[in-house]
Amino acid sequence: MNIQLHVERLVLDGLPISRYEGVLMRGVVERELGRLVGGGALISHLTSATAVPMLSGGMISLAGDSRPQRLGTQIAAAIHSGIGNWR
Repeated sequence: MNIQLHVERLVLDGLPISRYEGVLMRGVVERELGRLVGGGALISHLTSATAVPMLSGGMISLAGDSRPQRLGTQIAAAIHSGIGNWR
């Protein structure tokens, strides 16, 4: 099975990150989301081509560690959870 996932827009308004950290975070989100989706847990939800205009990913925690790696991993997990709850 071939899964294509396209995130057109990821709004990071108000996060305490620089432009450079935002670029790093985008890469982390893409890799982590690919890993999570590739794990197969969402295959039953993704049986046909579907466009979702907006997906609420839930909450992330900024307590203590707001490095791009940690935030990107949390964002990917929140998006993955939102995909799993969509339908």
